[in-house]
Amino acid sequence: NNRGFASACNQGLSHVTKKWTLFLNPDVTVSHQNLLELLTFAQQNSLKAVSIVSDKDAYSKPIPSVLSLLTEFTVLNKIVPLTIFPTKTLIGGVLCIETDTLRKIGGWDERFFLWFEDSDLSKRLHDAKIPYGFCNTNIIHLGGHSVKKLTTTKQKQLFFQSMNLYARKHFSIFG
Repeated sequence: NNRGFASACNQGLSHVTKKWTLFLNPDVTVSHQNLLELLTFAQQNSLKAVSIVSDKDAYSKPIPSVLSLLTEFTVLNKIVPLTIFPTKTLIGGVLCIETDTLRKIGGWDERFFLWFEDSDLSKRLHDAKIPYGFCNTNIIHLGGHSVKKLTTTKQKQLFFQSMNLYARKHFSIFG
């Protein structure tokens, strides 16, 4: 039974006994050197979680706020770049995080099946003032492979269900 990305991550997390946990999507190409770069970057910068710098717009998003979502999904996107929002979302498909830190914030929220689970995790880290960052290493993340088997209608349904869940969880009643 496929219970979604967050559930699968928590299932794996329950078996981790090491200081760091690495989450990798199956469409990621990574070398031993890349992993060393991630850990070294995290340790040198006193980070509790690290992901990669991505040149793909879909993986270079701010932590969602009412304003960032309005900017992204309305005509505001023609005049306001998403780059004005400084706090970025970690990429869940390439994420190295201290195991105790992830457990301390409650792991991944399993109510998210697909989409916004990494935004939720990033927001919880940010709100708890837990430092995280992005390492510029040559890890290849193709992206989008988990949704290719879904119809466009199903993709939209899952996306907006997750966005709605995120909004209900993190925004005021007006959000």
